[in-house]
Amino acid sequence: MPGSGSKPPVSEVDALKKKLATQTVINGALQSENDELRQGVADIVRHVIGWHLTQEKRVDNSLARHMMAFDSREEGPKFVATS
Repeated sequence: MPGSGSKPPVSEVDALKKKLATQTVINGALQSENDELRQGVADIVRHVIGWHLTQEKRVDNSLARHMMAFDSREEGPKFVATS
């Protein structure tokens, strides 16, 4: 009885304790799952960044090779002046 100053029945207290224990277990499981998901996302992000950096390096290397080839073509034939 609310406001009467009496204690709730023992069965009600036990039921609430059981409910609290159940909710605590569920909360712990959800926190664990959340931690696993966060770790999975972090792993994926690291993988994607690593892949991107590898691709960027490949493009840079390819560009450098093409630039070297272009530079060597620009020089063209060498003419020697004769008098």
